[in-house]
Amino acid sequence: MNEFLKTAGVPPENCVLCGNVRFSIIEPRLIRIEWSGDGVFDDRPTQNVRARNMGNCSFSVQRNSDALSIDTGALQILYRNDGKPLSADNLKISFRMDGKEVCWKYGDSDPLNLKGAAPELDMVDGDVKLDLMAWVRREYKVSKKLEIEDGLLSRSGWSVFDDSRTAVVVEHPVFGEWFEKRPAEKARQDIYFFGFGHDYKAALLCGAKLFGYQPLPPHYAFGYWFSRYWAYSDTDLEELTGQFSRTQTPLDVLVVDTDWHLPGWTGFTWDKDFFPDPAGFLKSMKKKGLHLALNLHPERGVAPHEKSFNEFRKAMGSADDAGVPFDIENPEFMDLYFKLLLNPEERKGVDFWWMDSRQSADEVKKSGFSPVSWINRLHWLDQVRRNPEKRPVVFSTRGGMDGCRYPLGFSADACSTWATLAKEVEFTATSANVLSGYWSHDIGGHMELEATSPELYLRWMQFGVCSPVLRSHSAKFEYAERLFWNFPAPYNELLRNEILRRHRMIPYIYGECSKGCNTGISLCRPLYYEYPEDENAYRNPGEYFLGDSILAAPVTAQMDPETELAKQTLWLPPGEWYDISTGMLHSGGKYITEERMLSDLPLFVRPGTILPEAEGTEPAGASGVVRNLTLSVYPGECGEYELYEDDGESTAYQTGAFVKTKIRHWKEGNVRYIEILPALGKCKGFLRHRSLKLRLHGVVLAESVKINGRAAGSCYCGETFTLSIELLADTRKCTRIEVRYKEKEESAPLFGWLAASKRLKRLAYLQNRTAGCTAPVKDDRLAQKIAHFGRRITLRPSTWKKECGLVKELLPRLQPSFEELLKVRGKLFPFSMVEVKALLAETEKYLQ
Repeated sequence: MNEFLKTAGVPPENCVLCGNVRFSIIEPRLIRIEWSGDGVFDDRPTQNVRARNMGNCSFSVQRNSDALSIDTGALQILYRNDGKPLSADNLKISFRMDGKEVCWKYGDSDPLNLKGAAPELDMVDGDVKLDLMAWVRREYKVSKKLEIEDGLLSRSGWSVFDDSRTAVVVEHPVFGEWFEKRPAEKARQDIYFFGFGHDYKAALLCGAKLFGYQPLPPHYAFGYWFSRYWAYSDTDLEELTGQFSRTQTPLDVLVVDTDWHLPGWTGFTWDKDFFPDPAGFLKSMKKKGLHLALNLHPERGVAPHEKSFNEFRKAMGSADDAGVPFDIENPEFMDLYFKLLLNPEERKGVDFWWMDSRQSADEVKKSGFSPVSWINRLHWLDQVRRNPEKRPVVFSTRGGMDGCRYPLGFSADACSTWATLAKEVEFTATSANVLSGYWSHDIGGHMELEATSPELYLRWMQFGVCSPVLRSHSAKFEYAERLFWNFPAPYNELLRNEILRRHRMIPYIYGECSKGCNTGISLCRPLYYEYPEDENAYRNPGEYFLGDSILAAPVTAQMDPETELAKQTLWLPPGEWYDISTGMLHSGGKYITEERMLSDLPLFVRPGTILPEAEGTEPAGASGVVRNLTLSVYPGECGEYELYEDDGESTAYQTGAFVKTKIRHWKEGNVRYIEILPALGKCKGFLRHRSLKLRLHGVVLAESVKINGRAAGSCYCGETFTLSIELLADTRKCTRIEVRYKEKEESAPLFGWLAASKRLKRLAYLQNRTAGCTAPVKDDRLAQKIAHFGRRITLRPSTWKKECGLVKELLPRLQPSFEELLKVRGKLFPFSMVEVKALLAETEKYLQ
């Protein structure tokens, strides 16, 4: 029997029958309730529901005349057997939440549902969905509100998932399974009641068991992707990928849009005018370490111009010269679709397909069958049957609740606006409420009314850095630029830095995603998962947790054109939070307002947090084993982290083939102790010895460093206030590092100095640009002198106190020096004094 079908039914002892109704106690807080007009109930899985057997449950049942009462210990179910379908008159469920009774009746609406996801964000501009043809005609007012489906979580404490019409799954000799539509004429109701109160994580865990866990994508998928709707040739893409290499910028996935194939929206045959040697092109890309995806729009079938048309038509027994219509409901067609059209290209080097398909929500609702869900499932099954040990990849829009099982999600052609960027931040987090944790958005947006500003694209890239997938993309507009080297300074370097930042974060992101395989908790999740009773956790959708250790708040508002700073107001949860971008330590449980520079990506961690990092210039690659590991330790009394690694490409992690390494640190007096404990577990490619770097952030100069009791060297950077220690570690033995300081406070004196340093460098740049070839002006190089303090500390670390004191002493003279320059330069003064004053005020704030 197919593995998918084994756990579909609930144990008989967990079921209670009453007339035409069956109650299945899946878990004390999760109940399946079915009403069947003919009294026949269906235990088969559906397109949505994978497994209902979560073990035996204890519950009590009382029957009294036509009334039935079930007490699961968490829920009290009351049903009156009136012979009619489920309704508010015959079914209610009650439970206690926060000391109060909550009562649900069948059919109740829930205005407090925390929502989930949408199938895609095609033509979305913020909260509205535009009409495509109206948009083409520039009739932007033709729109409707973006509809986000209900999720599994609600402030009401309950949610209901209706699976009444969904197609069921049966065994099949070729694919292992196939679908079967439920008869439209058969009256039935099939719902799932979640009554978890505000125990959101428990609800998601049960949801994952019911609908399916999110598998871990291949390691390379967490690197940088480049895509653009453009008629590239093989030489164009050779040059493009070569430029990434020449600039030492990592690129992991190259996505070739629809113009790879012969003309037409649908296509399966390479266009030899653009790709004369497809096999050679794919081989060349593989030599560069790239993974390839090709765009598909299969819904228009197999046309006569396709290379495999005659073979396909013959195999289907068709004599039609006009083409073979796409038939997703025909297993014979779909088997040939893979074997004749897609598998040959995969053998040449195509890693996965970009399923660029849509479906009618009304048709799905009417028939109960989701074509997108099914084609995603078939793509997954085809990869499994050909290579069961390799992790499949499906890159497609979301079909339904089964979407959690087939990462990665394509959110489709959203509009390139600030409102859309802000919406995608919220959407990515709330999608966790329906276990949809691997969205890949078009970074920069797709539909552009005009050229996307460099600022908007930079902020979108920063959001991409702290989201599941970082994939640049755009529509086929001349001005829709996405290659960083084609942007003017300073954006070209800032955009490249975001790609490097992403690659440094991959070990952390990958490890956090591995946790979701067992918990149902997505990488990006709303604040209320951790603070369900705090009203503020629901009011700030622009903030979210990125894994367990990072609070992310990407900037989604435009900067002030005069100050080039973007104002951002954030709510920080209770406790202390360290702002990685500024080096400031904040007390939480309140709102803060910050002025963000273009380079700032607001990420907050708890004091003492440890984050693993990779080399920014290295591609993610296939392996999930970190070759050159850096452990970043942020200021705090103590902290610990458990690093996760596996082979990055096989399914062996599902049976325990992974390695975990615990790192911890603590402070005793003036000494910081850091221990890297022996690695536990094994996986292909794991290293017994590897280069390791410790980077202690926001600290003063250390007096001495010892590794396993022996004196060791270190390097201090006065521009970032970090102490770096390099070593070659034996991963199977404990490594103990001892860092001794002269000062009583190793970090506190430097809180805020990182932000001040960034602003001083900007002031130095402004003063350099302002001075020009004028007669000497007093202090016309003062900003440069002050801003260079970090470099002087790097060269002479013991002078850090003196240099920091000099900055505070000289800072009051900066504004008068700019004002004197303004008098001399007059109209030639290239910047606004508003920006100068804002930067000075910010610097003074951080140095207080």
